[in-house]
Amino acid sequence: MSNEEATTEPASRGALSHLMPDILASAFRSLKNRNFRYLWFGQVLAATAMHADMVARAWLVWELTGSSTSVATVLVVRALPMLVLGLFGGVAADMFNRRRLLMVIQVWTLLMHGTMAVLLLAGLLELWHVYVLAFGLGAGMAMNQPVRTSIIPNLVERKDMINAMSLNSIAINSTRFVGPAAIAALIIATDVGWAYVWAAGAFLVVIWTTSKIAIPKKTSPKS
Repeated sequence: MSNEEATTEPASRGALSHLMPDILASAFRSLKNRNFRYLWFGQVLAATAMHADMVARAWLVWELTGSSTSVATVLVVRALPMLVLGLFGGVAADMFNRRRLLMVIQVWTLLMHGTMAVLLLAGLLELWHVYVLAFGLGAGMAMNQPVRTSIIPNLVERKDMINAMSLNSIAINSTRFVGPAAIAALIIATDVGWAYVWAAGAFLVVIWTTSKIAIPKKTSPKS
């Protein structure tokens, strides 16, 4: 390696190290917005609980039945409302106050997780409960994402829209791995009932973050 190349390489590394804080600040700039920060943190928890539930519910049905067909059936029952009701989430967001609507959805989801936790820990759970509550949870999830996403343009400036949407997508996709892994570890260490206690607790925090969001009356993105 020549002296010129040896000198250039450290200089390039130095320039990159100086630029890194600016790159990171730019990548997460939407989180400087207080309202979006609450929305995003709620998204992380809600998505983690959603992906964790898929593992916990399949685990539970397998314990109850030992049937792979029953496991597949409960996952289909859970997913069915998302196929049917997903289209109505955006429509509902245009018709009603978005923060209040999101709050109702989060409370509904809390009830679904909380009911599962109570029935499991009390030893009262039957298989039909799992199916009914899976459908109810799926209905909440079907409405949650369209409504939550529809709020983003009201919170961030137009120039930050792509960044905010990207962070929202990262929150959803990264928890596909974190949620199932964490809940599987919790189930192994304790019991599947405590997985639903955790999910209910997570949604208590999600409800709190939603209550902290102040959505401007203007319905178009900030210019």
